[in-house]
Amino acid sequence: MESAKANIEVASLLGISVFEPVLYMETAVYSAEGQPVEVVDSFFRSDRYRYTVELIRSQQLRKDRAKRR
Repeated sequence: MESAKANIEVASLLGISVFEPVLYMETAVYSAEGQPVEVVDSFFRSDRYRYTVELIRSQQLRKDRAKRR
């Protein structure tokens, strides 16, 4: 995922102005043989989406976190 500026087509589809910031993500799906089956370019309005990553170091940290919830 990366930031990008909306071109005319993307801006029109998302209902925003040209050059407004968007989140861009390319997704690729491969067959069991490693051949590409599907490639998708996705654009998201940056004012309506948030991307969050949570990294867990070990099983113990997972257990500790679960206790806090």
